[in-house]
Amino acid sequence: MDSFFYKSKIDLERELLNGIIRNNTQELNWSDQNGYFPIFFSFNYNNIEMFKILLKYSMEKKLKLVINENNIEDLISKKYNFVNLKSISDIKDEFINLICLFKNKNIIEVICSGNSYLLKKFNEFNENEKKKKQNNDGKEKIENGNKNKKKGNNIFKHTNRSLSDSSDEKVYSKKSLMPFDTISNYIKRSICKIEVNENNCISFGTGFFVEIPIQSRKHSLYGLMTNNHVLGEEYLKPGKKIDIYFPDDYNKKYSLLINNKDFVFTSELMDISFVEINEKMKKNINPYFLQPSNKDAKIRDSIIIFQFPETIFSMAHGTIISSHGFNFHHNASTNHGSSGAPLMNRDYKVVGVHKSWLIKYESKTFVNVALKFSEIIFAIQILHKFRNEEARKSVRQLNDKEKEKLERYGLKSELSDEMEIIKKSLFRCDKYGNSLLFYRTNYTWYITVLSKYNNNSKYRLKELKKLDWYPIIPDSNKLYDNIFSKINKKEYKLIEWLKSTKLIYL
Repeated sequence: MDSFFYKSKIDLERELLNGIIRNNTQELNWSDQNGYFPIFFSFNYNNIEMFKILLKYSMEKKLKLVINENNIEDLISKKYNFVNLKSISDIKDEFINLICLFKNKNIIEVICSGNSYLLKKFNEFNENEKKKKQNNDGKEKIENGNKNKKKGNNIFKHTNRSLSDSSDEKVYSKKSLMPFDTISNYIKRSICKIEVNENNCISFGTGFFVEIPIQSRKHSLYGLMTNNHVLGEEYLKPGKKIDIYFPDDYNKKYSLLINNKDFVFTSELMDISFVEINEKMKKNINPYFLQPSNKDAKIRDSIIIFQFPETIFSMAHGTIISSHGFNFHHNASTNHGSSGAPLMNRDYKVVGVHKSWLIKYESKTFVNVALKFSEIIFAIQILHKFRNEEARKSVRQLNDKEKEKLERYGLKSELSDEMEIIKKSLFRCDKYGNSLLFYRTNYTWYITVLSKYNNNSKYRLKELKKLDWYPIIPDSNKLYDNIFSKINKKEYKLIEWLKSTKLIYL
């Protein structure tokens, strides 16, 4: 078959039909040098009859039709003049329903892309089919019941009782009622083990692929997320590689190459790192991107964590115990290697990222600590819009004049022998009565009020990141409830001044 590229619709259809009639089996899944292939032709020109002919021929010859979503997306992205589809979602539902039907009969094989549109449609189709079957079963029961009534067998003693009332089952969340195979396939391509080689010493952590909605752009960011103490600033420089392994193939290593173009974000205080995955990486890795929850988890909410403790792919269930600044405390079991694992709610949406544990001094018990996912989105939204280049770096060094002005307002730099970054980021104010700690990041100031159970005398980053930090941003109810209610007027004015400086000192 010659190239599709220069042929008209009529010529294409004629040639495809002739190929089928000639019993040339390669015509079913063959493509030309431009990537154009018979099934795409039917989608592109909304030719349902052609699609049915291909289906009929595949069944007669016992051949399996292969639909590769990656190839469809690739062909659409090239924007050839002959391609009418703007996105894969333009494929008509009539095609989607047929694909679902014959996929379930094992006549069509579908290879899904990382953030698969077809997979979502398959789940919708199967859910609708399930409802239809339930409705039909219900109608059949009612019809049989009416027949038996006529025979004098009164099966339904309460004639006003609905069929749904007779069920002993209750669906609390349809999103959480998901086939196990679907969940398993998602998780196996979304959670990964990260291998870090530092001075010939190998260490491991957990990472996951996730979608980040961005208000300043049309499309979301897609990327890999883990803790900053797993992948810190030194590992996120252009030219560096990140080695990962998926749980469905421990022996295959994938490497992500850091470059200057893709968005990279890291925060040592929040203990989080994010690396954008471009289209080329997506095709090479074929990950599934988890979805973030659109609201914070609440205390006593159920959570599940997929992770790599001691490098073994594992799962643990727990609950949110309490909320502290940008952190959650939770009781899901973790171990060395679990750092960077996602906390997921009952709908399998990401609500947090596990990072460490701490001892609760008031009860002398330990709890696990996770970063709220909403705090990550907040930081990335600001950096992606205003300071894309600074996102992968720690905060800049202040000059002498800037330091002097901060000192006039009562902010004194807190020195630490542990890390240079703390020396330029951490400030303390005892001038007005309370002991306040402030932390500079490259997108906002954070504040915490020191107390008996919220304290850190040695100023080590490992301990600082566990304190109850709140971002200093306008119109923040959390800031009012947790900070303003504990401080005096002069301290309030200091915080209002920091708000007004916006990004000047960041």
